[in-house]
Amino acid sequence: MEKKRKTWIPYVKIIFLISVIVLVMREVLIISKQTNFTKLQTTIQDIPFIYLIGIVAVGLLATAMMLGYDFVLNRMLNTTYTTSYILKSSWIINSFNNLLGFGGLIGSGLRSEFFSHNDTEQKVVLKKISSILVFALSGLSILAMIALVLVLTTLHNGFVERYILWLIAGSLYFPIVYIMTTRASWMKEITAKDRIQLVSISLAEWFMVLVTFLVVGEILQQEVPLLEVSAVFVVCSIIGIASLVPGGLGSFDVLMIISLRAMGVDNETAVSWILLYRVAYYFIPFALGTSLFAGNLGTRLNNRFAGIPKQVIEFSTKKLLSGMLFLAGIVLILSNTVPINLYVKESSFSTEFVSTIIGIVVGFLLILFGRTSIMRLKKSFWPMCSVLVIGIVYCAVEDYSWFTVTYFIVLLLFAWLSRSRFTKNDFVYSWEARCFDGMIYGALVILYLLIGYLISPNIHFKNLPLKNFTWDFYLFPSERLWFYGLLVIAVTLGAVLLMMRYLKDSPQQEPVFEEQRVRHVLETYGGTVTSHLAFVRDKQFFFYQEDGEDVLFMQYQRFADKCIVMGDPAGKQTAIKAGLQAMKHEMAKQNVKLVFYEVEQKTVMQLHELGFDFIKMGEEGHVYLPDFTMSGKKRKTLRAAMNKIEREGHTFEVLMPPFTATLIEELNTISNEWLNGRTEKGYSVGSFDVYYLNQAPIGIVRRNDGRIEAFVTLMPAQTNAIISIDLMRHRKDAVSGIMDYLFTSLFTYSQQQGYRYFNLGMAPFSEVGASSDSFIEERLAYFVYQYGNRFYSFKGLRSYKEKYANHWQSRYTVYPKHSSLIFVMIQLLVLINRDRS
Repeated sequence: MEKKRKTWIPYVKIIFLISVIVLVMREVLIISKQTNFTKLQTTIQDIPFIYLIGIVAVGLLATAMMLGYDFVLNRMLNTTYTTSYILKSSWIINSFNNLLGFGGLIGSGLRSEFFSHNDTEQKVVLKKISSILVFALSGLSILAMIALVLVLTTLHNGFVERYILWLIAGSLYFPIVYIMTTRASWMKEITAKDRIQLVSISLAEWFMVLVTFLVVGEILQQEVPLLEVSAVFVVCSIIGIASLVPGGLGSFDVLMIISLRAMGVDNETAVSWILLYRVAYYFIPFALGTSLFAGNLGTRLNNRFAGIPKQVIEFSTKKLLSGMLFLAGIVLILSNTVPINLYVKESSFSTEFVSTIIGIVVGFLLILFGRTSIMRLKKSFWPMCSVLVIGIVYCAVEDYSWFTVTYFIVLLLFAWLSRSRFTKNDFVYSWEARCFDGMIYGALVILYLLIGYLISPNIHFKNLPLKNFTWDFYLFPSERLWFYGLLVIAVTLGAVLLMMRYLKDSPQQEPVFEEQRVRHVLETYGGTVTSHLAFVRDKQFFFYQEDGEDVLFMQYQRFADKCIVMGDPAGKQTAIKAGLQAMKHEMAKQNVKLVFYEVEQKTVMQLHELGFDFIKMGEEGHVYLPDFTMSGKKRKTLRAAMNKIEREGHTFEVLMPPFTATLIEELNTISNEWLNGRTEKGYSVGSFDVYYLNQAPIGIVRRNDGRIEAFVTLMPAQTNAIISIDLMRHRKDAVSGIMDYLFTSLFTYSQQQGYRYFNLGMAPFSEVGASSDSFIEERLAYFVYQYGNRFYSFKGLRSYKEKYANHWQSRYTVYPKHSSLIFVMIQLLVLINRDRS
């Protein structure tokens, strides 16, 4: 077998690219040291805003020239795509390829995805693309020919003449490619008409790119010869492409700056020239292409790659829009309350009170809309756009820098392009969001109050313990204006609260208990250790159906922005994953996050696949009933205590519902005595409710005179696998060991009924974070377990249950990723300990 020959070409390419990058970085460092960034900033800020719009318009027109390639491609492929689809797709392809490049790989890959339906078509498209894109540089080659002629005949620029070999190489590209395409067999499908069109498109593209560069120089008022600058631009473009760096970033820029400096342009202006050119021709078209891609044109790629592109883009754009709104709001508020020269507002502090009011109100509202954009709240879209338009007008009238005005315009455009994402109806203000926004509002108000303190006549700046600080700015014309501003902030916060009230969803409906649907699922498919809590009737229900039949339900309570589900889904086990997905989707439409409390490991794993995190909350103690016995040395002491209670005349029995009013009254007396003024807990446990008590058997212990001493309510799971208990209460004067007697009697009873396990309930934080390698949250839970007995008998509860339990089942709390576990745990504690009355 012939040994495959090694090729060193890829390694040579890598070494060459690294060498270019190193050299470019060296030159960038040298230029940055020679640049006065304050002067650079001033140079850019001095450009009239209307001129900047003109630069952007020319840059967009230059990018639009490239759209012709894709119309030619689609005509050759005989596709049926609409003109609108080709225009949008082509803009995405070319703007991405301009900036990212990689030798045209980005453009080729995107074209094959946008203009084909399957892998077979992709091969055809790629073949056509390779035959078309060889003409993409023909326009630059023609410009190189013109520049070469000028250098040889008219121009005598020593700097350009040093790079005449690059012009010669660039000039040869077009004739060589044109001749090759007329003779190569794989190019026979391209007609003479196609070649002329492709060359014309390329020439128009590169000519407009050159025009964009020259327009920037003209607006910067640089009196340099246009022909010389054009020739230098062509040389630097050829070298930038040859460097293999995407978009020629760095290589083109450094060489162009050096060339402009050689022609008498100062360093800061040269850097400004390059920056504006890059923004107009590369970054703004790329931003527009990204927005189009994030809209509806990414569907094909999204479906091809299992929805991953859409998830990445939605997450990025959501965070970006929200962050931009927050920043815009903070800038407006600070510029109207702290008028120190931060290069945000060009003029001094405005003495017009109305102007200050508008700035602060708009700023606070933008912070609010930053929050609603994360929620994708439909109701907030038009108010948000209206406030952004007001912000643009305000910044333009109040002489803010052109950068600030542009920022607001881009923000409005970005919001408009993202409008399809605003689909949610409910404004649910989470605790995390309230805390974060409250800190922003609070910090701004405290800063304003601090300024008021500093301008007080009783405070002398010279006495402040601040070294090397000059108080040479004028904050307010008077203390009265500062006080009026404080009133404005108060009124503004009121306006924000009114807007929140407008955006807020309708009040939550009271839980509706659909008893027949719950019983159908439990009796048909079985339940879980917590499914019996459905009959407490303090929760709402999510039912999942198959073929119109209820096969699964989950019980939950809404708390702030959380939907807290109690226990594992009850019903058909094979439908759990689909049911969880359906519930997640339904709650997402309401801007509500799912939290699952006390679920077992198999549910945790399914939820983890759906994007949830989890933390172990403790272990549930189970008694394996087939092995339970009161005989043997281990049970000797307990057996003696139980026999003593029986000799005193106590008996155990299990009562079946319905129960008489007399029995309920006696049990209520025991319950009140046991509670001793404490309130009933809810959510994760039952309560003394007549309806709830009548849904399951009750185990009682009677004294020989018939008085009930203790009782426990059972929680059937509609399966013989396990039975649980809920309420456990006894009289104050009950004999010692009465609950042990009750438990052992229940074990025997459950064993006789054919149950396999008896559930003794949770031991919170037990066996959580015991390993030093556990998550930090679990290590904190371990700390609470070890040292929190002063507040709750964690160890004592575990120790008591270990008397009987011989099997432990881990239980978890599952919560959404990117949610604060601290807030989740606080909300759980509040919900569980909330007074049920």
